[in-house]
This record gives sequence, C-alpha cells and structure tokens, in this order.
Amino acid sequence: GDLLQAIPVNAVLIAEVNNAQKAVELGTSNRLWERLDSNAYLKTSLSEGRAVWNEFLSGTEVDDLGRFSLSFHESGANSYDVLLVLKREDHPYLEEVYGRWAEARVEEARTYDGETIIRIDLTKSGRSYYAAESRGLIVASESDLLVEDALRQLKAKVNLLTTDEFASLHRTANRKDPVNLYIQYDALGEWAGTRMKAGSFAWLERGAEWTELDLSFKTDRLIASGLTHVSDSVVNYMSLFRDNPSRKNQLLDLLPSWVLPSIMRVSDSWSVW
Repeated sequence: GDLLQAIPVNAVLIAEVNNAQKAVELGTSNRLWERLDSNAYLKTSLSEGRAVWNEFLSGTEVDDLGRFSLSFHESGANSYDVLLVLKREDHPYLEEVYGRWAEARVEEARTYDGETIIRIDLTKSGRSYYAAESRGLIVASESDLLVEDALRQLKAKVNLLTTDEFASLHRTANRKDPVNLYIQYDALGEWAGTRMKAGSFAWLERGAEWTELDLSFKTDRLIASGLTHVSDSVVNYMSLFRDNPSRKNQLLDLLPSWVLPSIMRVSDSWSVW
C-alpha cells in the first residue's frame, strides 16, 4: 500500500521524505539553518533523530535510504508522538537488520488484530520503539498505541487518500522535491501551542483544511510552494481570497530603469533573511 494509507487521519503534520540525504545535506548547509539557535527545536530534534537512527542501523551499510513518511499525532494532553512509515521493498538493508534482531532474540511485545508488534530497546539512547509490518508497510513509533492506530488504519475503508480534500492536494505534490509537507489546520493549534511561546493558537483551526508544500533548498533560502484547500461550506480565513482576481504589479513599469538594479539587490538580501 501507499505510505499514507497507514497514517491515522488525525495527523497534525505529515512529511513525505522523497530524498532524505538531499534534504539533510542541503537543509543543514543552508544559511537560514546556520542562523538558528543551537537549542532550536528543529536542530535538537534532528540531532536526536540522527543518533537514534545511527544506533538502530549500527553495523549496517545503507547505500540508499528509500522513501518514508513521518507524522505527528496527539497522544495525550499536550503530548504528541511521531509515526514512521516505510515500504519494506524500498529499504532492502532492513533484511540485515531483521537478521540482527533474530540473533538478539528481540521479543514479541504482543499481537494486535492478527499482526505482531515487536519492541526494540536502544541501549545508547535509552529509548524503546514499537514496530509492526502489514501489507508490505512497516510502521514504528515510541508509542505502541500509535502503532496499533496505524495497523487499524491500514484495514479501514476510509483513509487520507479516500478523502477528496486531501487527495486533491496529494495529486499536486512534486515528488522531485526532497520533502512534501502536509498540514492539517484542525489539529494545528494545539500542536503549535506546545512548541511556541505565545498565546492561544486556536485561530489556526479556522485557517483552512489542508495545505501541501513542496520543500526545496538553496544555499541562502528555503523554498516552500504548494496549495491550500479551503472548504466551500465552512468559514475559513483563507476563504477571504476566494474568487479574488489576481493583480498585476505595475511598480516596475513606472520606475526609471536605473533604479531596477538596486531593487534587485535589495530583494536578494531579503531572500537571505
């Protein structure tokens, strides 16, 4: 099945990673990334994720990391867990990892709805993960309940790809970009409140329904281009733009030609900021 078929529909954010190596290399050599504080959430999360991944794959050669998805889901009051989904056939190195688990006698955590859920303990990081495989997809998380949700979602008739709003955006995603990011506004406010020091973010729930962004990286900028789906029956902030005709910027037609090079230099410096 498709990766998104295993993601429970209450996801706040979904990152479909098409090229992890390119995303990390270009994203972390970016000038914007360098200006982030070393304690910033993105930097600390990436550092922790790398350490866990390296420990998980210790002793295994990985020539090419295939596509996978990461999604954030509410798991309790002000608490969120991450779900990893990947297609086994896209990750041949897992055969070696499975062999190591068999030698180490990784114990079965339990059986859920006919599927085996195993527990993997990582000694260096002191973290434990639960994983299961169904219909050619592997799902993993620090939350065993989220793994259960993913297994249940795989067998459900309704998933993200069967909903018109999400499916219409999914069809527009550019798979050539390193990352495709999906944002669900209905769940975004509470998630933002746990990570940003500000007042209420409840207004985000009325922003729209879904946004899809294709992320690409340059040396001095992050480019995010995509579409937002707005309901035609629910009042959303984004609906203010519905049926508004585009406007042509006539400023450049009115300015003398000698001013244009200066404007180009200024706009270039803005892009770095």
